[in-house]
Amino acid sequence: MGRFYTGDIEGQFGFAVQNSTDGERFGATPVEPNIITYYADDIQECEEGIKECLECLAIPTKYFKKVVNHFKDINSRNNFWDEIDWIEKLMDKKKSEEINEKIKEYNLNSLELGLKIYHCIKKQGDCQYDAEL
Repeated sequence: MGRFYTGDIEGQFGFAVQNSTDGERFGATPVEPNIITYYADDIQECEEGIKECLECLAIPTKYFKKVVNHFKDINSRNNFWDEIDWIEKLMDKKKSEEINEKIKEYNLNSLELGLKIYHCIKKQGDCQYDAEL
C-alpha cells in the first residue's frame, strides 16, 4: 500500500524507496503533524533540489531547462517512469549501467515530486500539499 500526497500537486511516493519528507529537499517545510502539510514558495531552493536530482541520476544540470519545460504538464502524465526514454534521447545516449544504478539508488520519484513543486510555484507563486506518513 502506497502513501500519497495531495493538495496543489498530487502523486504517490515511491513504495519503500521514497520518504514522505522528500519535499523538504525542494524547499517545502512541514506545516502540521500527522498528515504532514508542506508549503513551498522558494523557486530557487526548488531548482537546487531538482539540479541535485539530475546530478544523482547522472543527467548534467545543463539540461535543467529542457527537463523542466518537458514536464510542464507533469500532473497529467500517466507514468513518469516511462519518461526515462525521453531523458536518454535528450542526453543522446543509451541507458547505461551507471544511469540504471543511479535510478535505483536515487529514484525518479524524487525528481517527479520536485518538478511538480517547481511548476506549481511557477504557476501560482507557492505550493501546498499533504503527505501521508
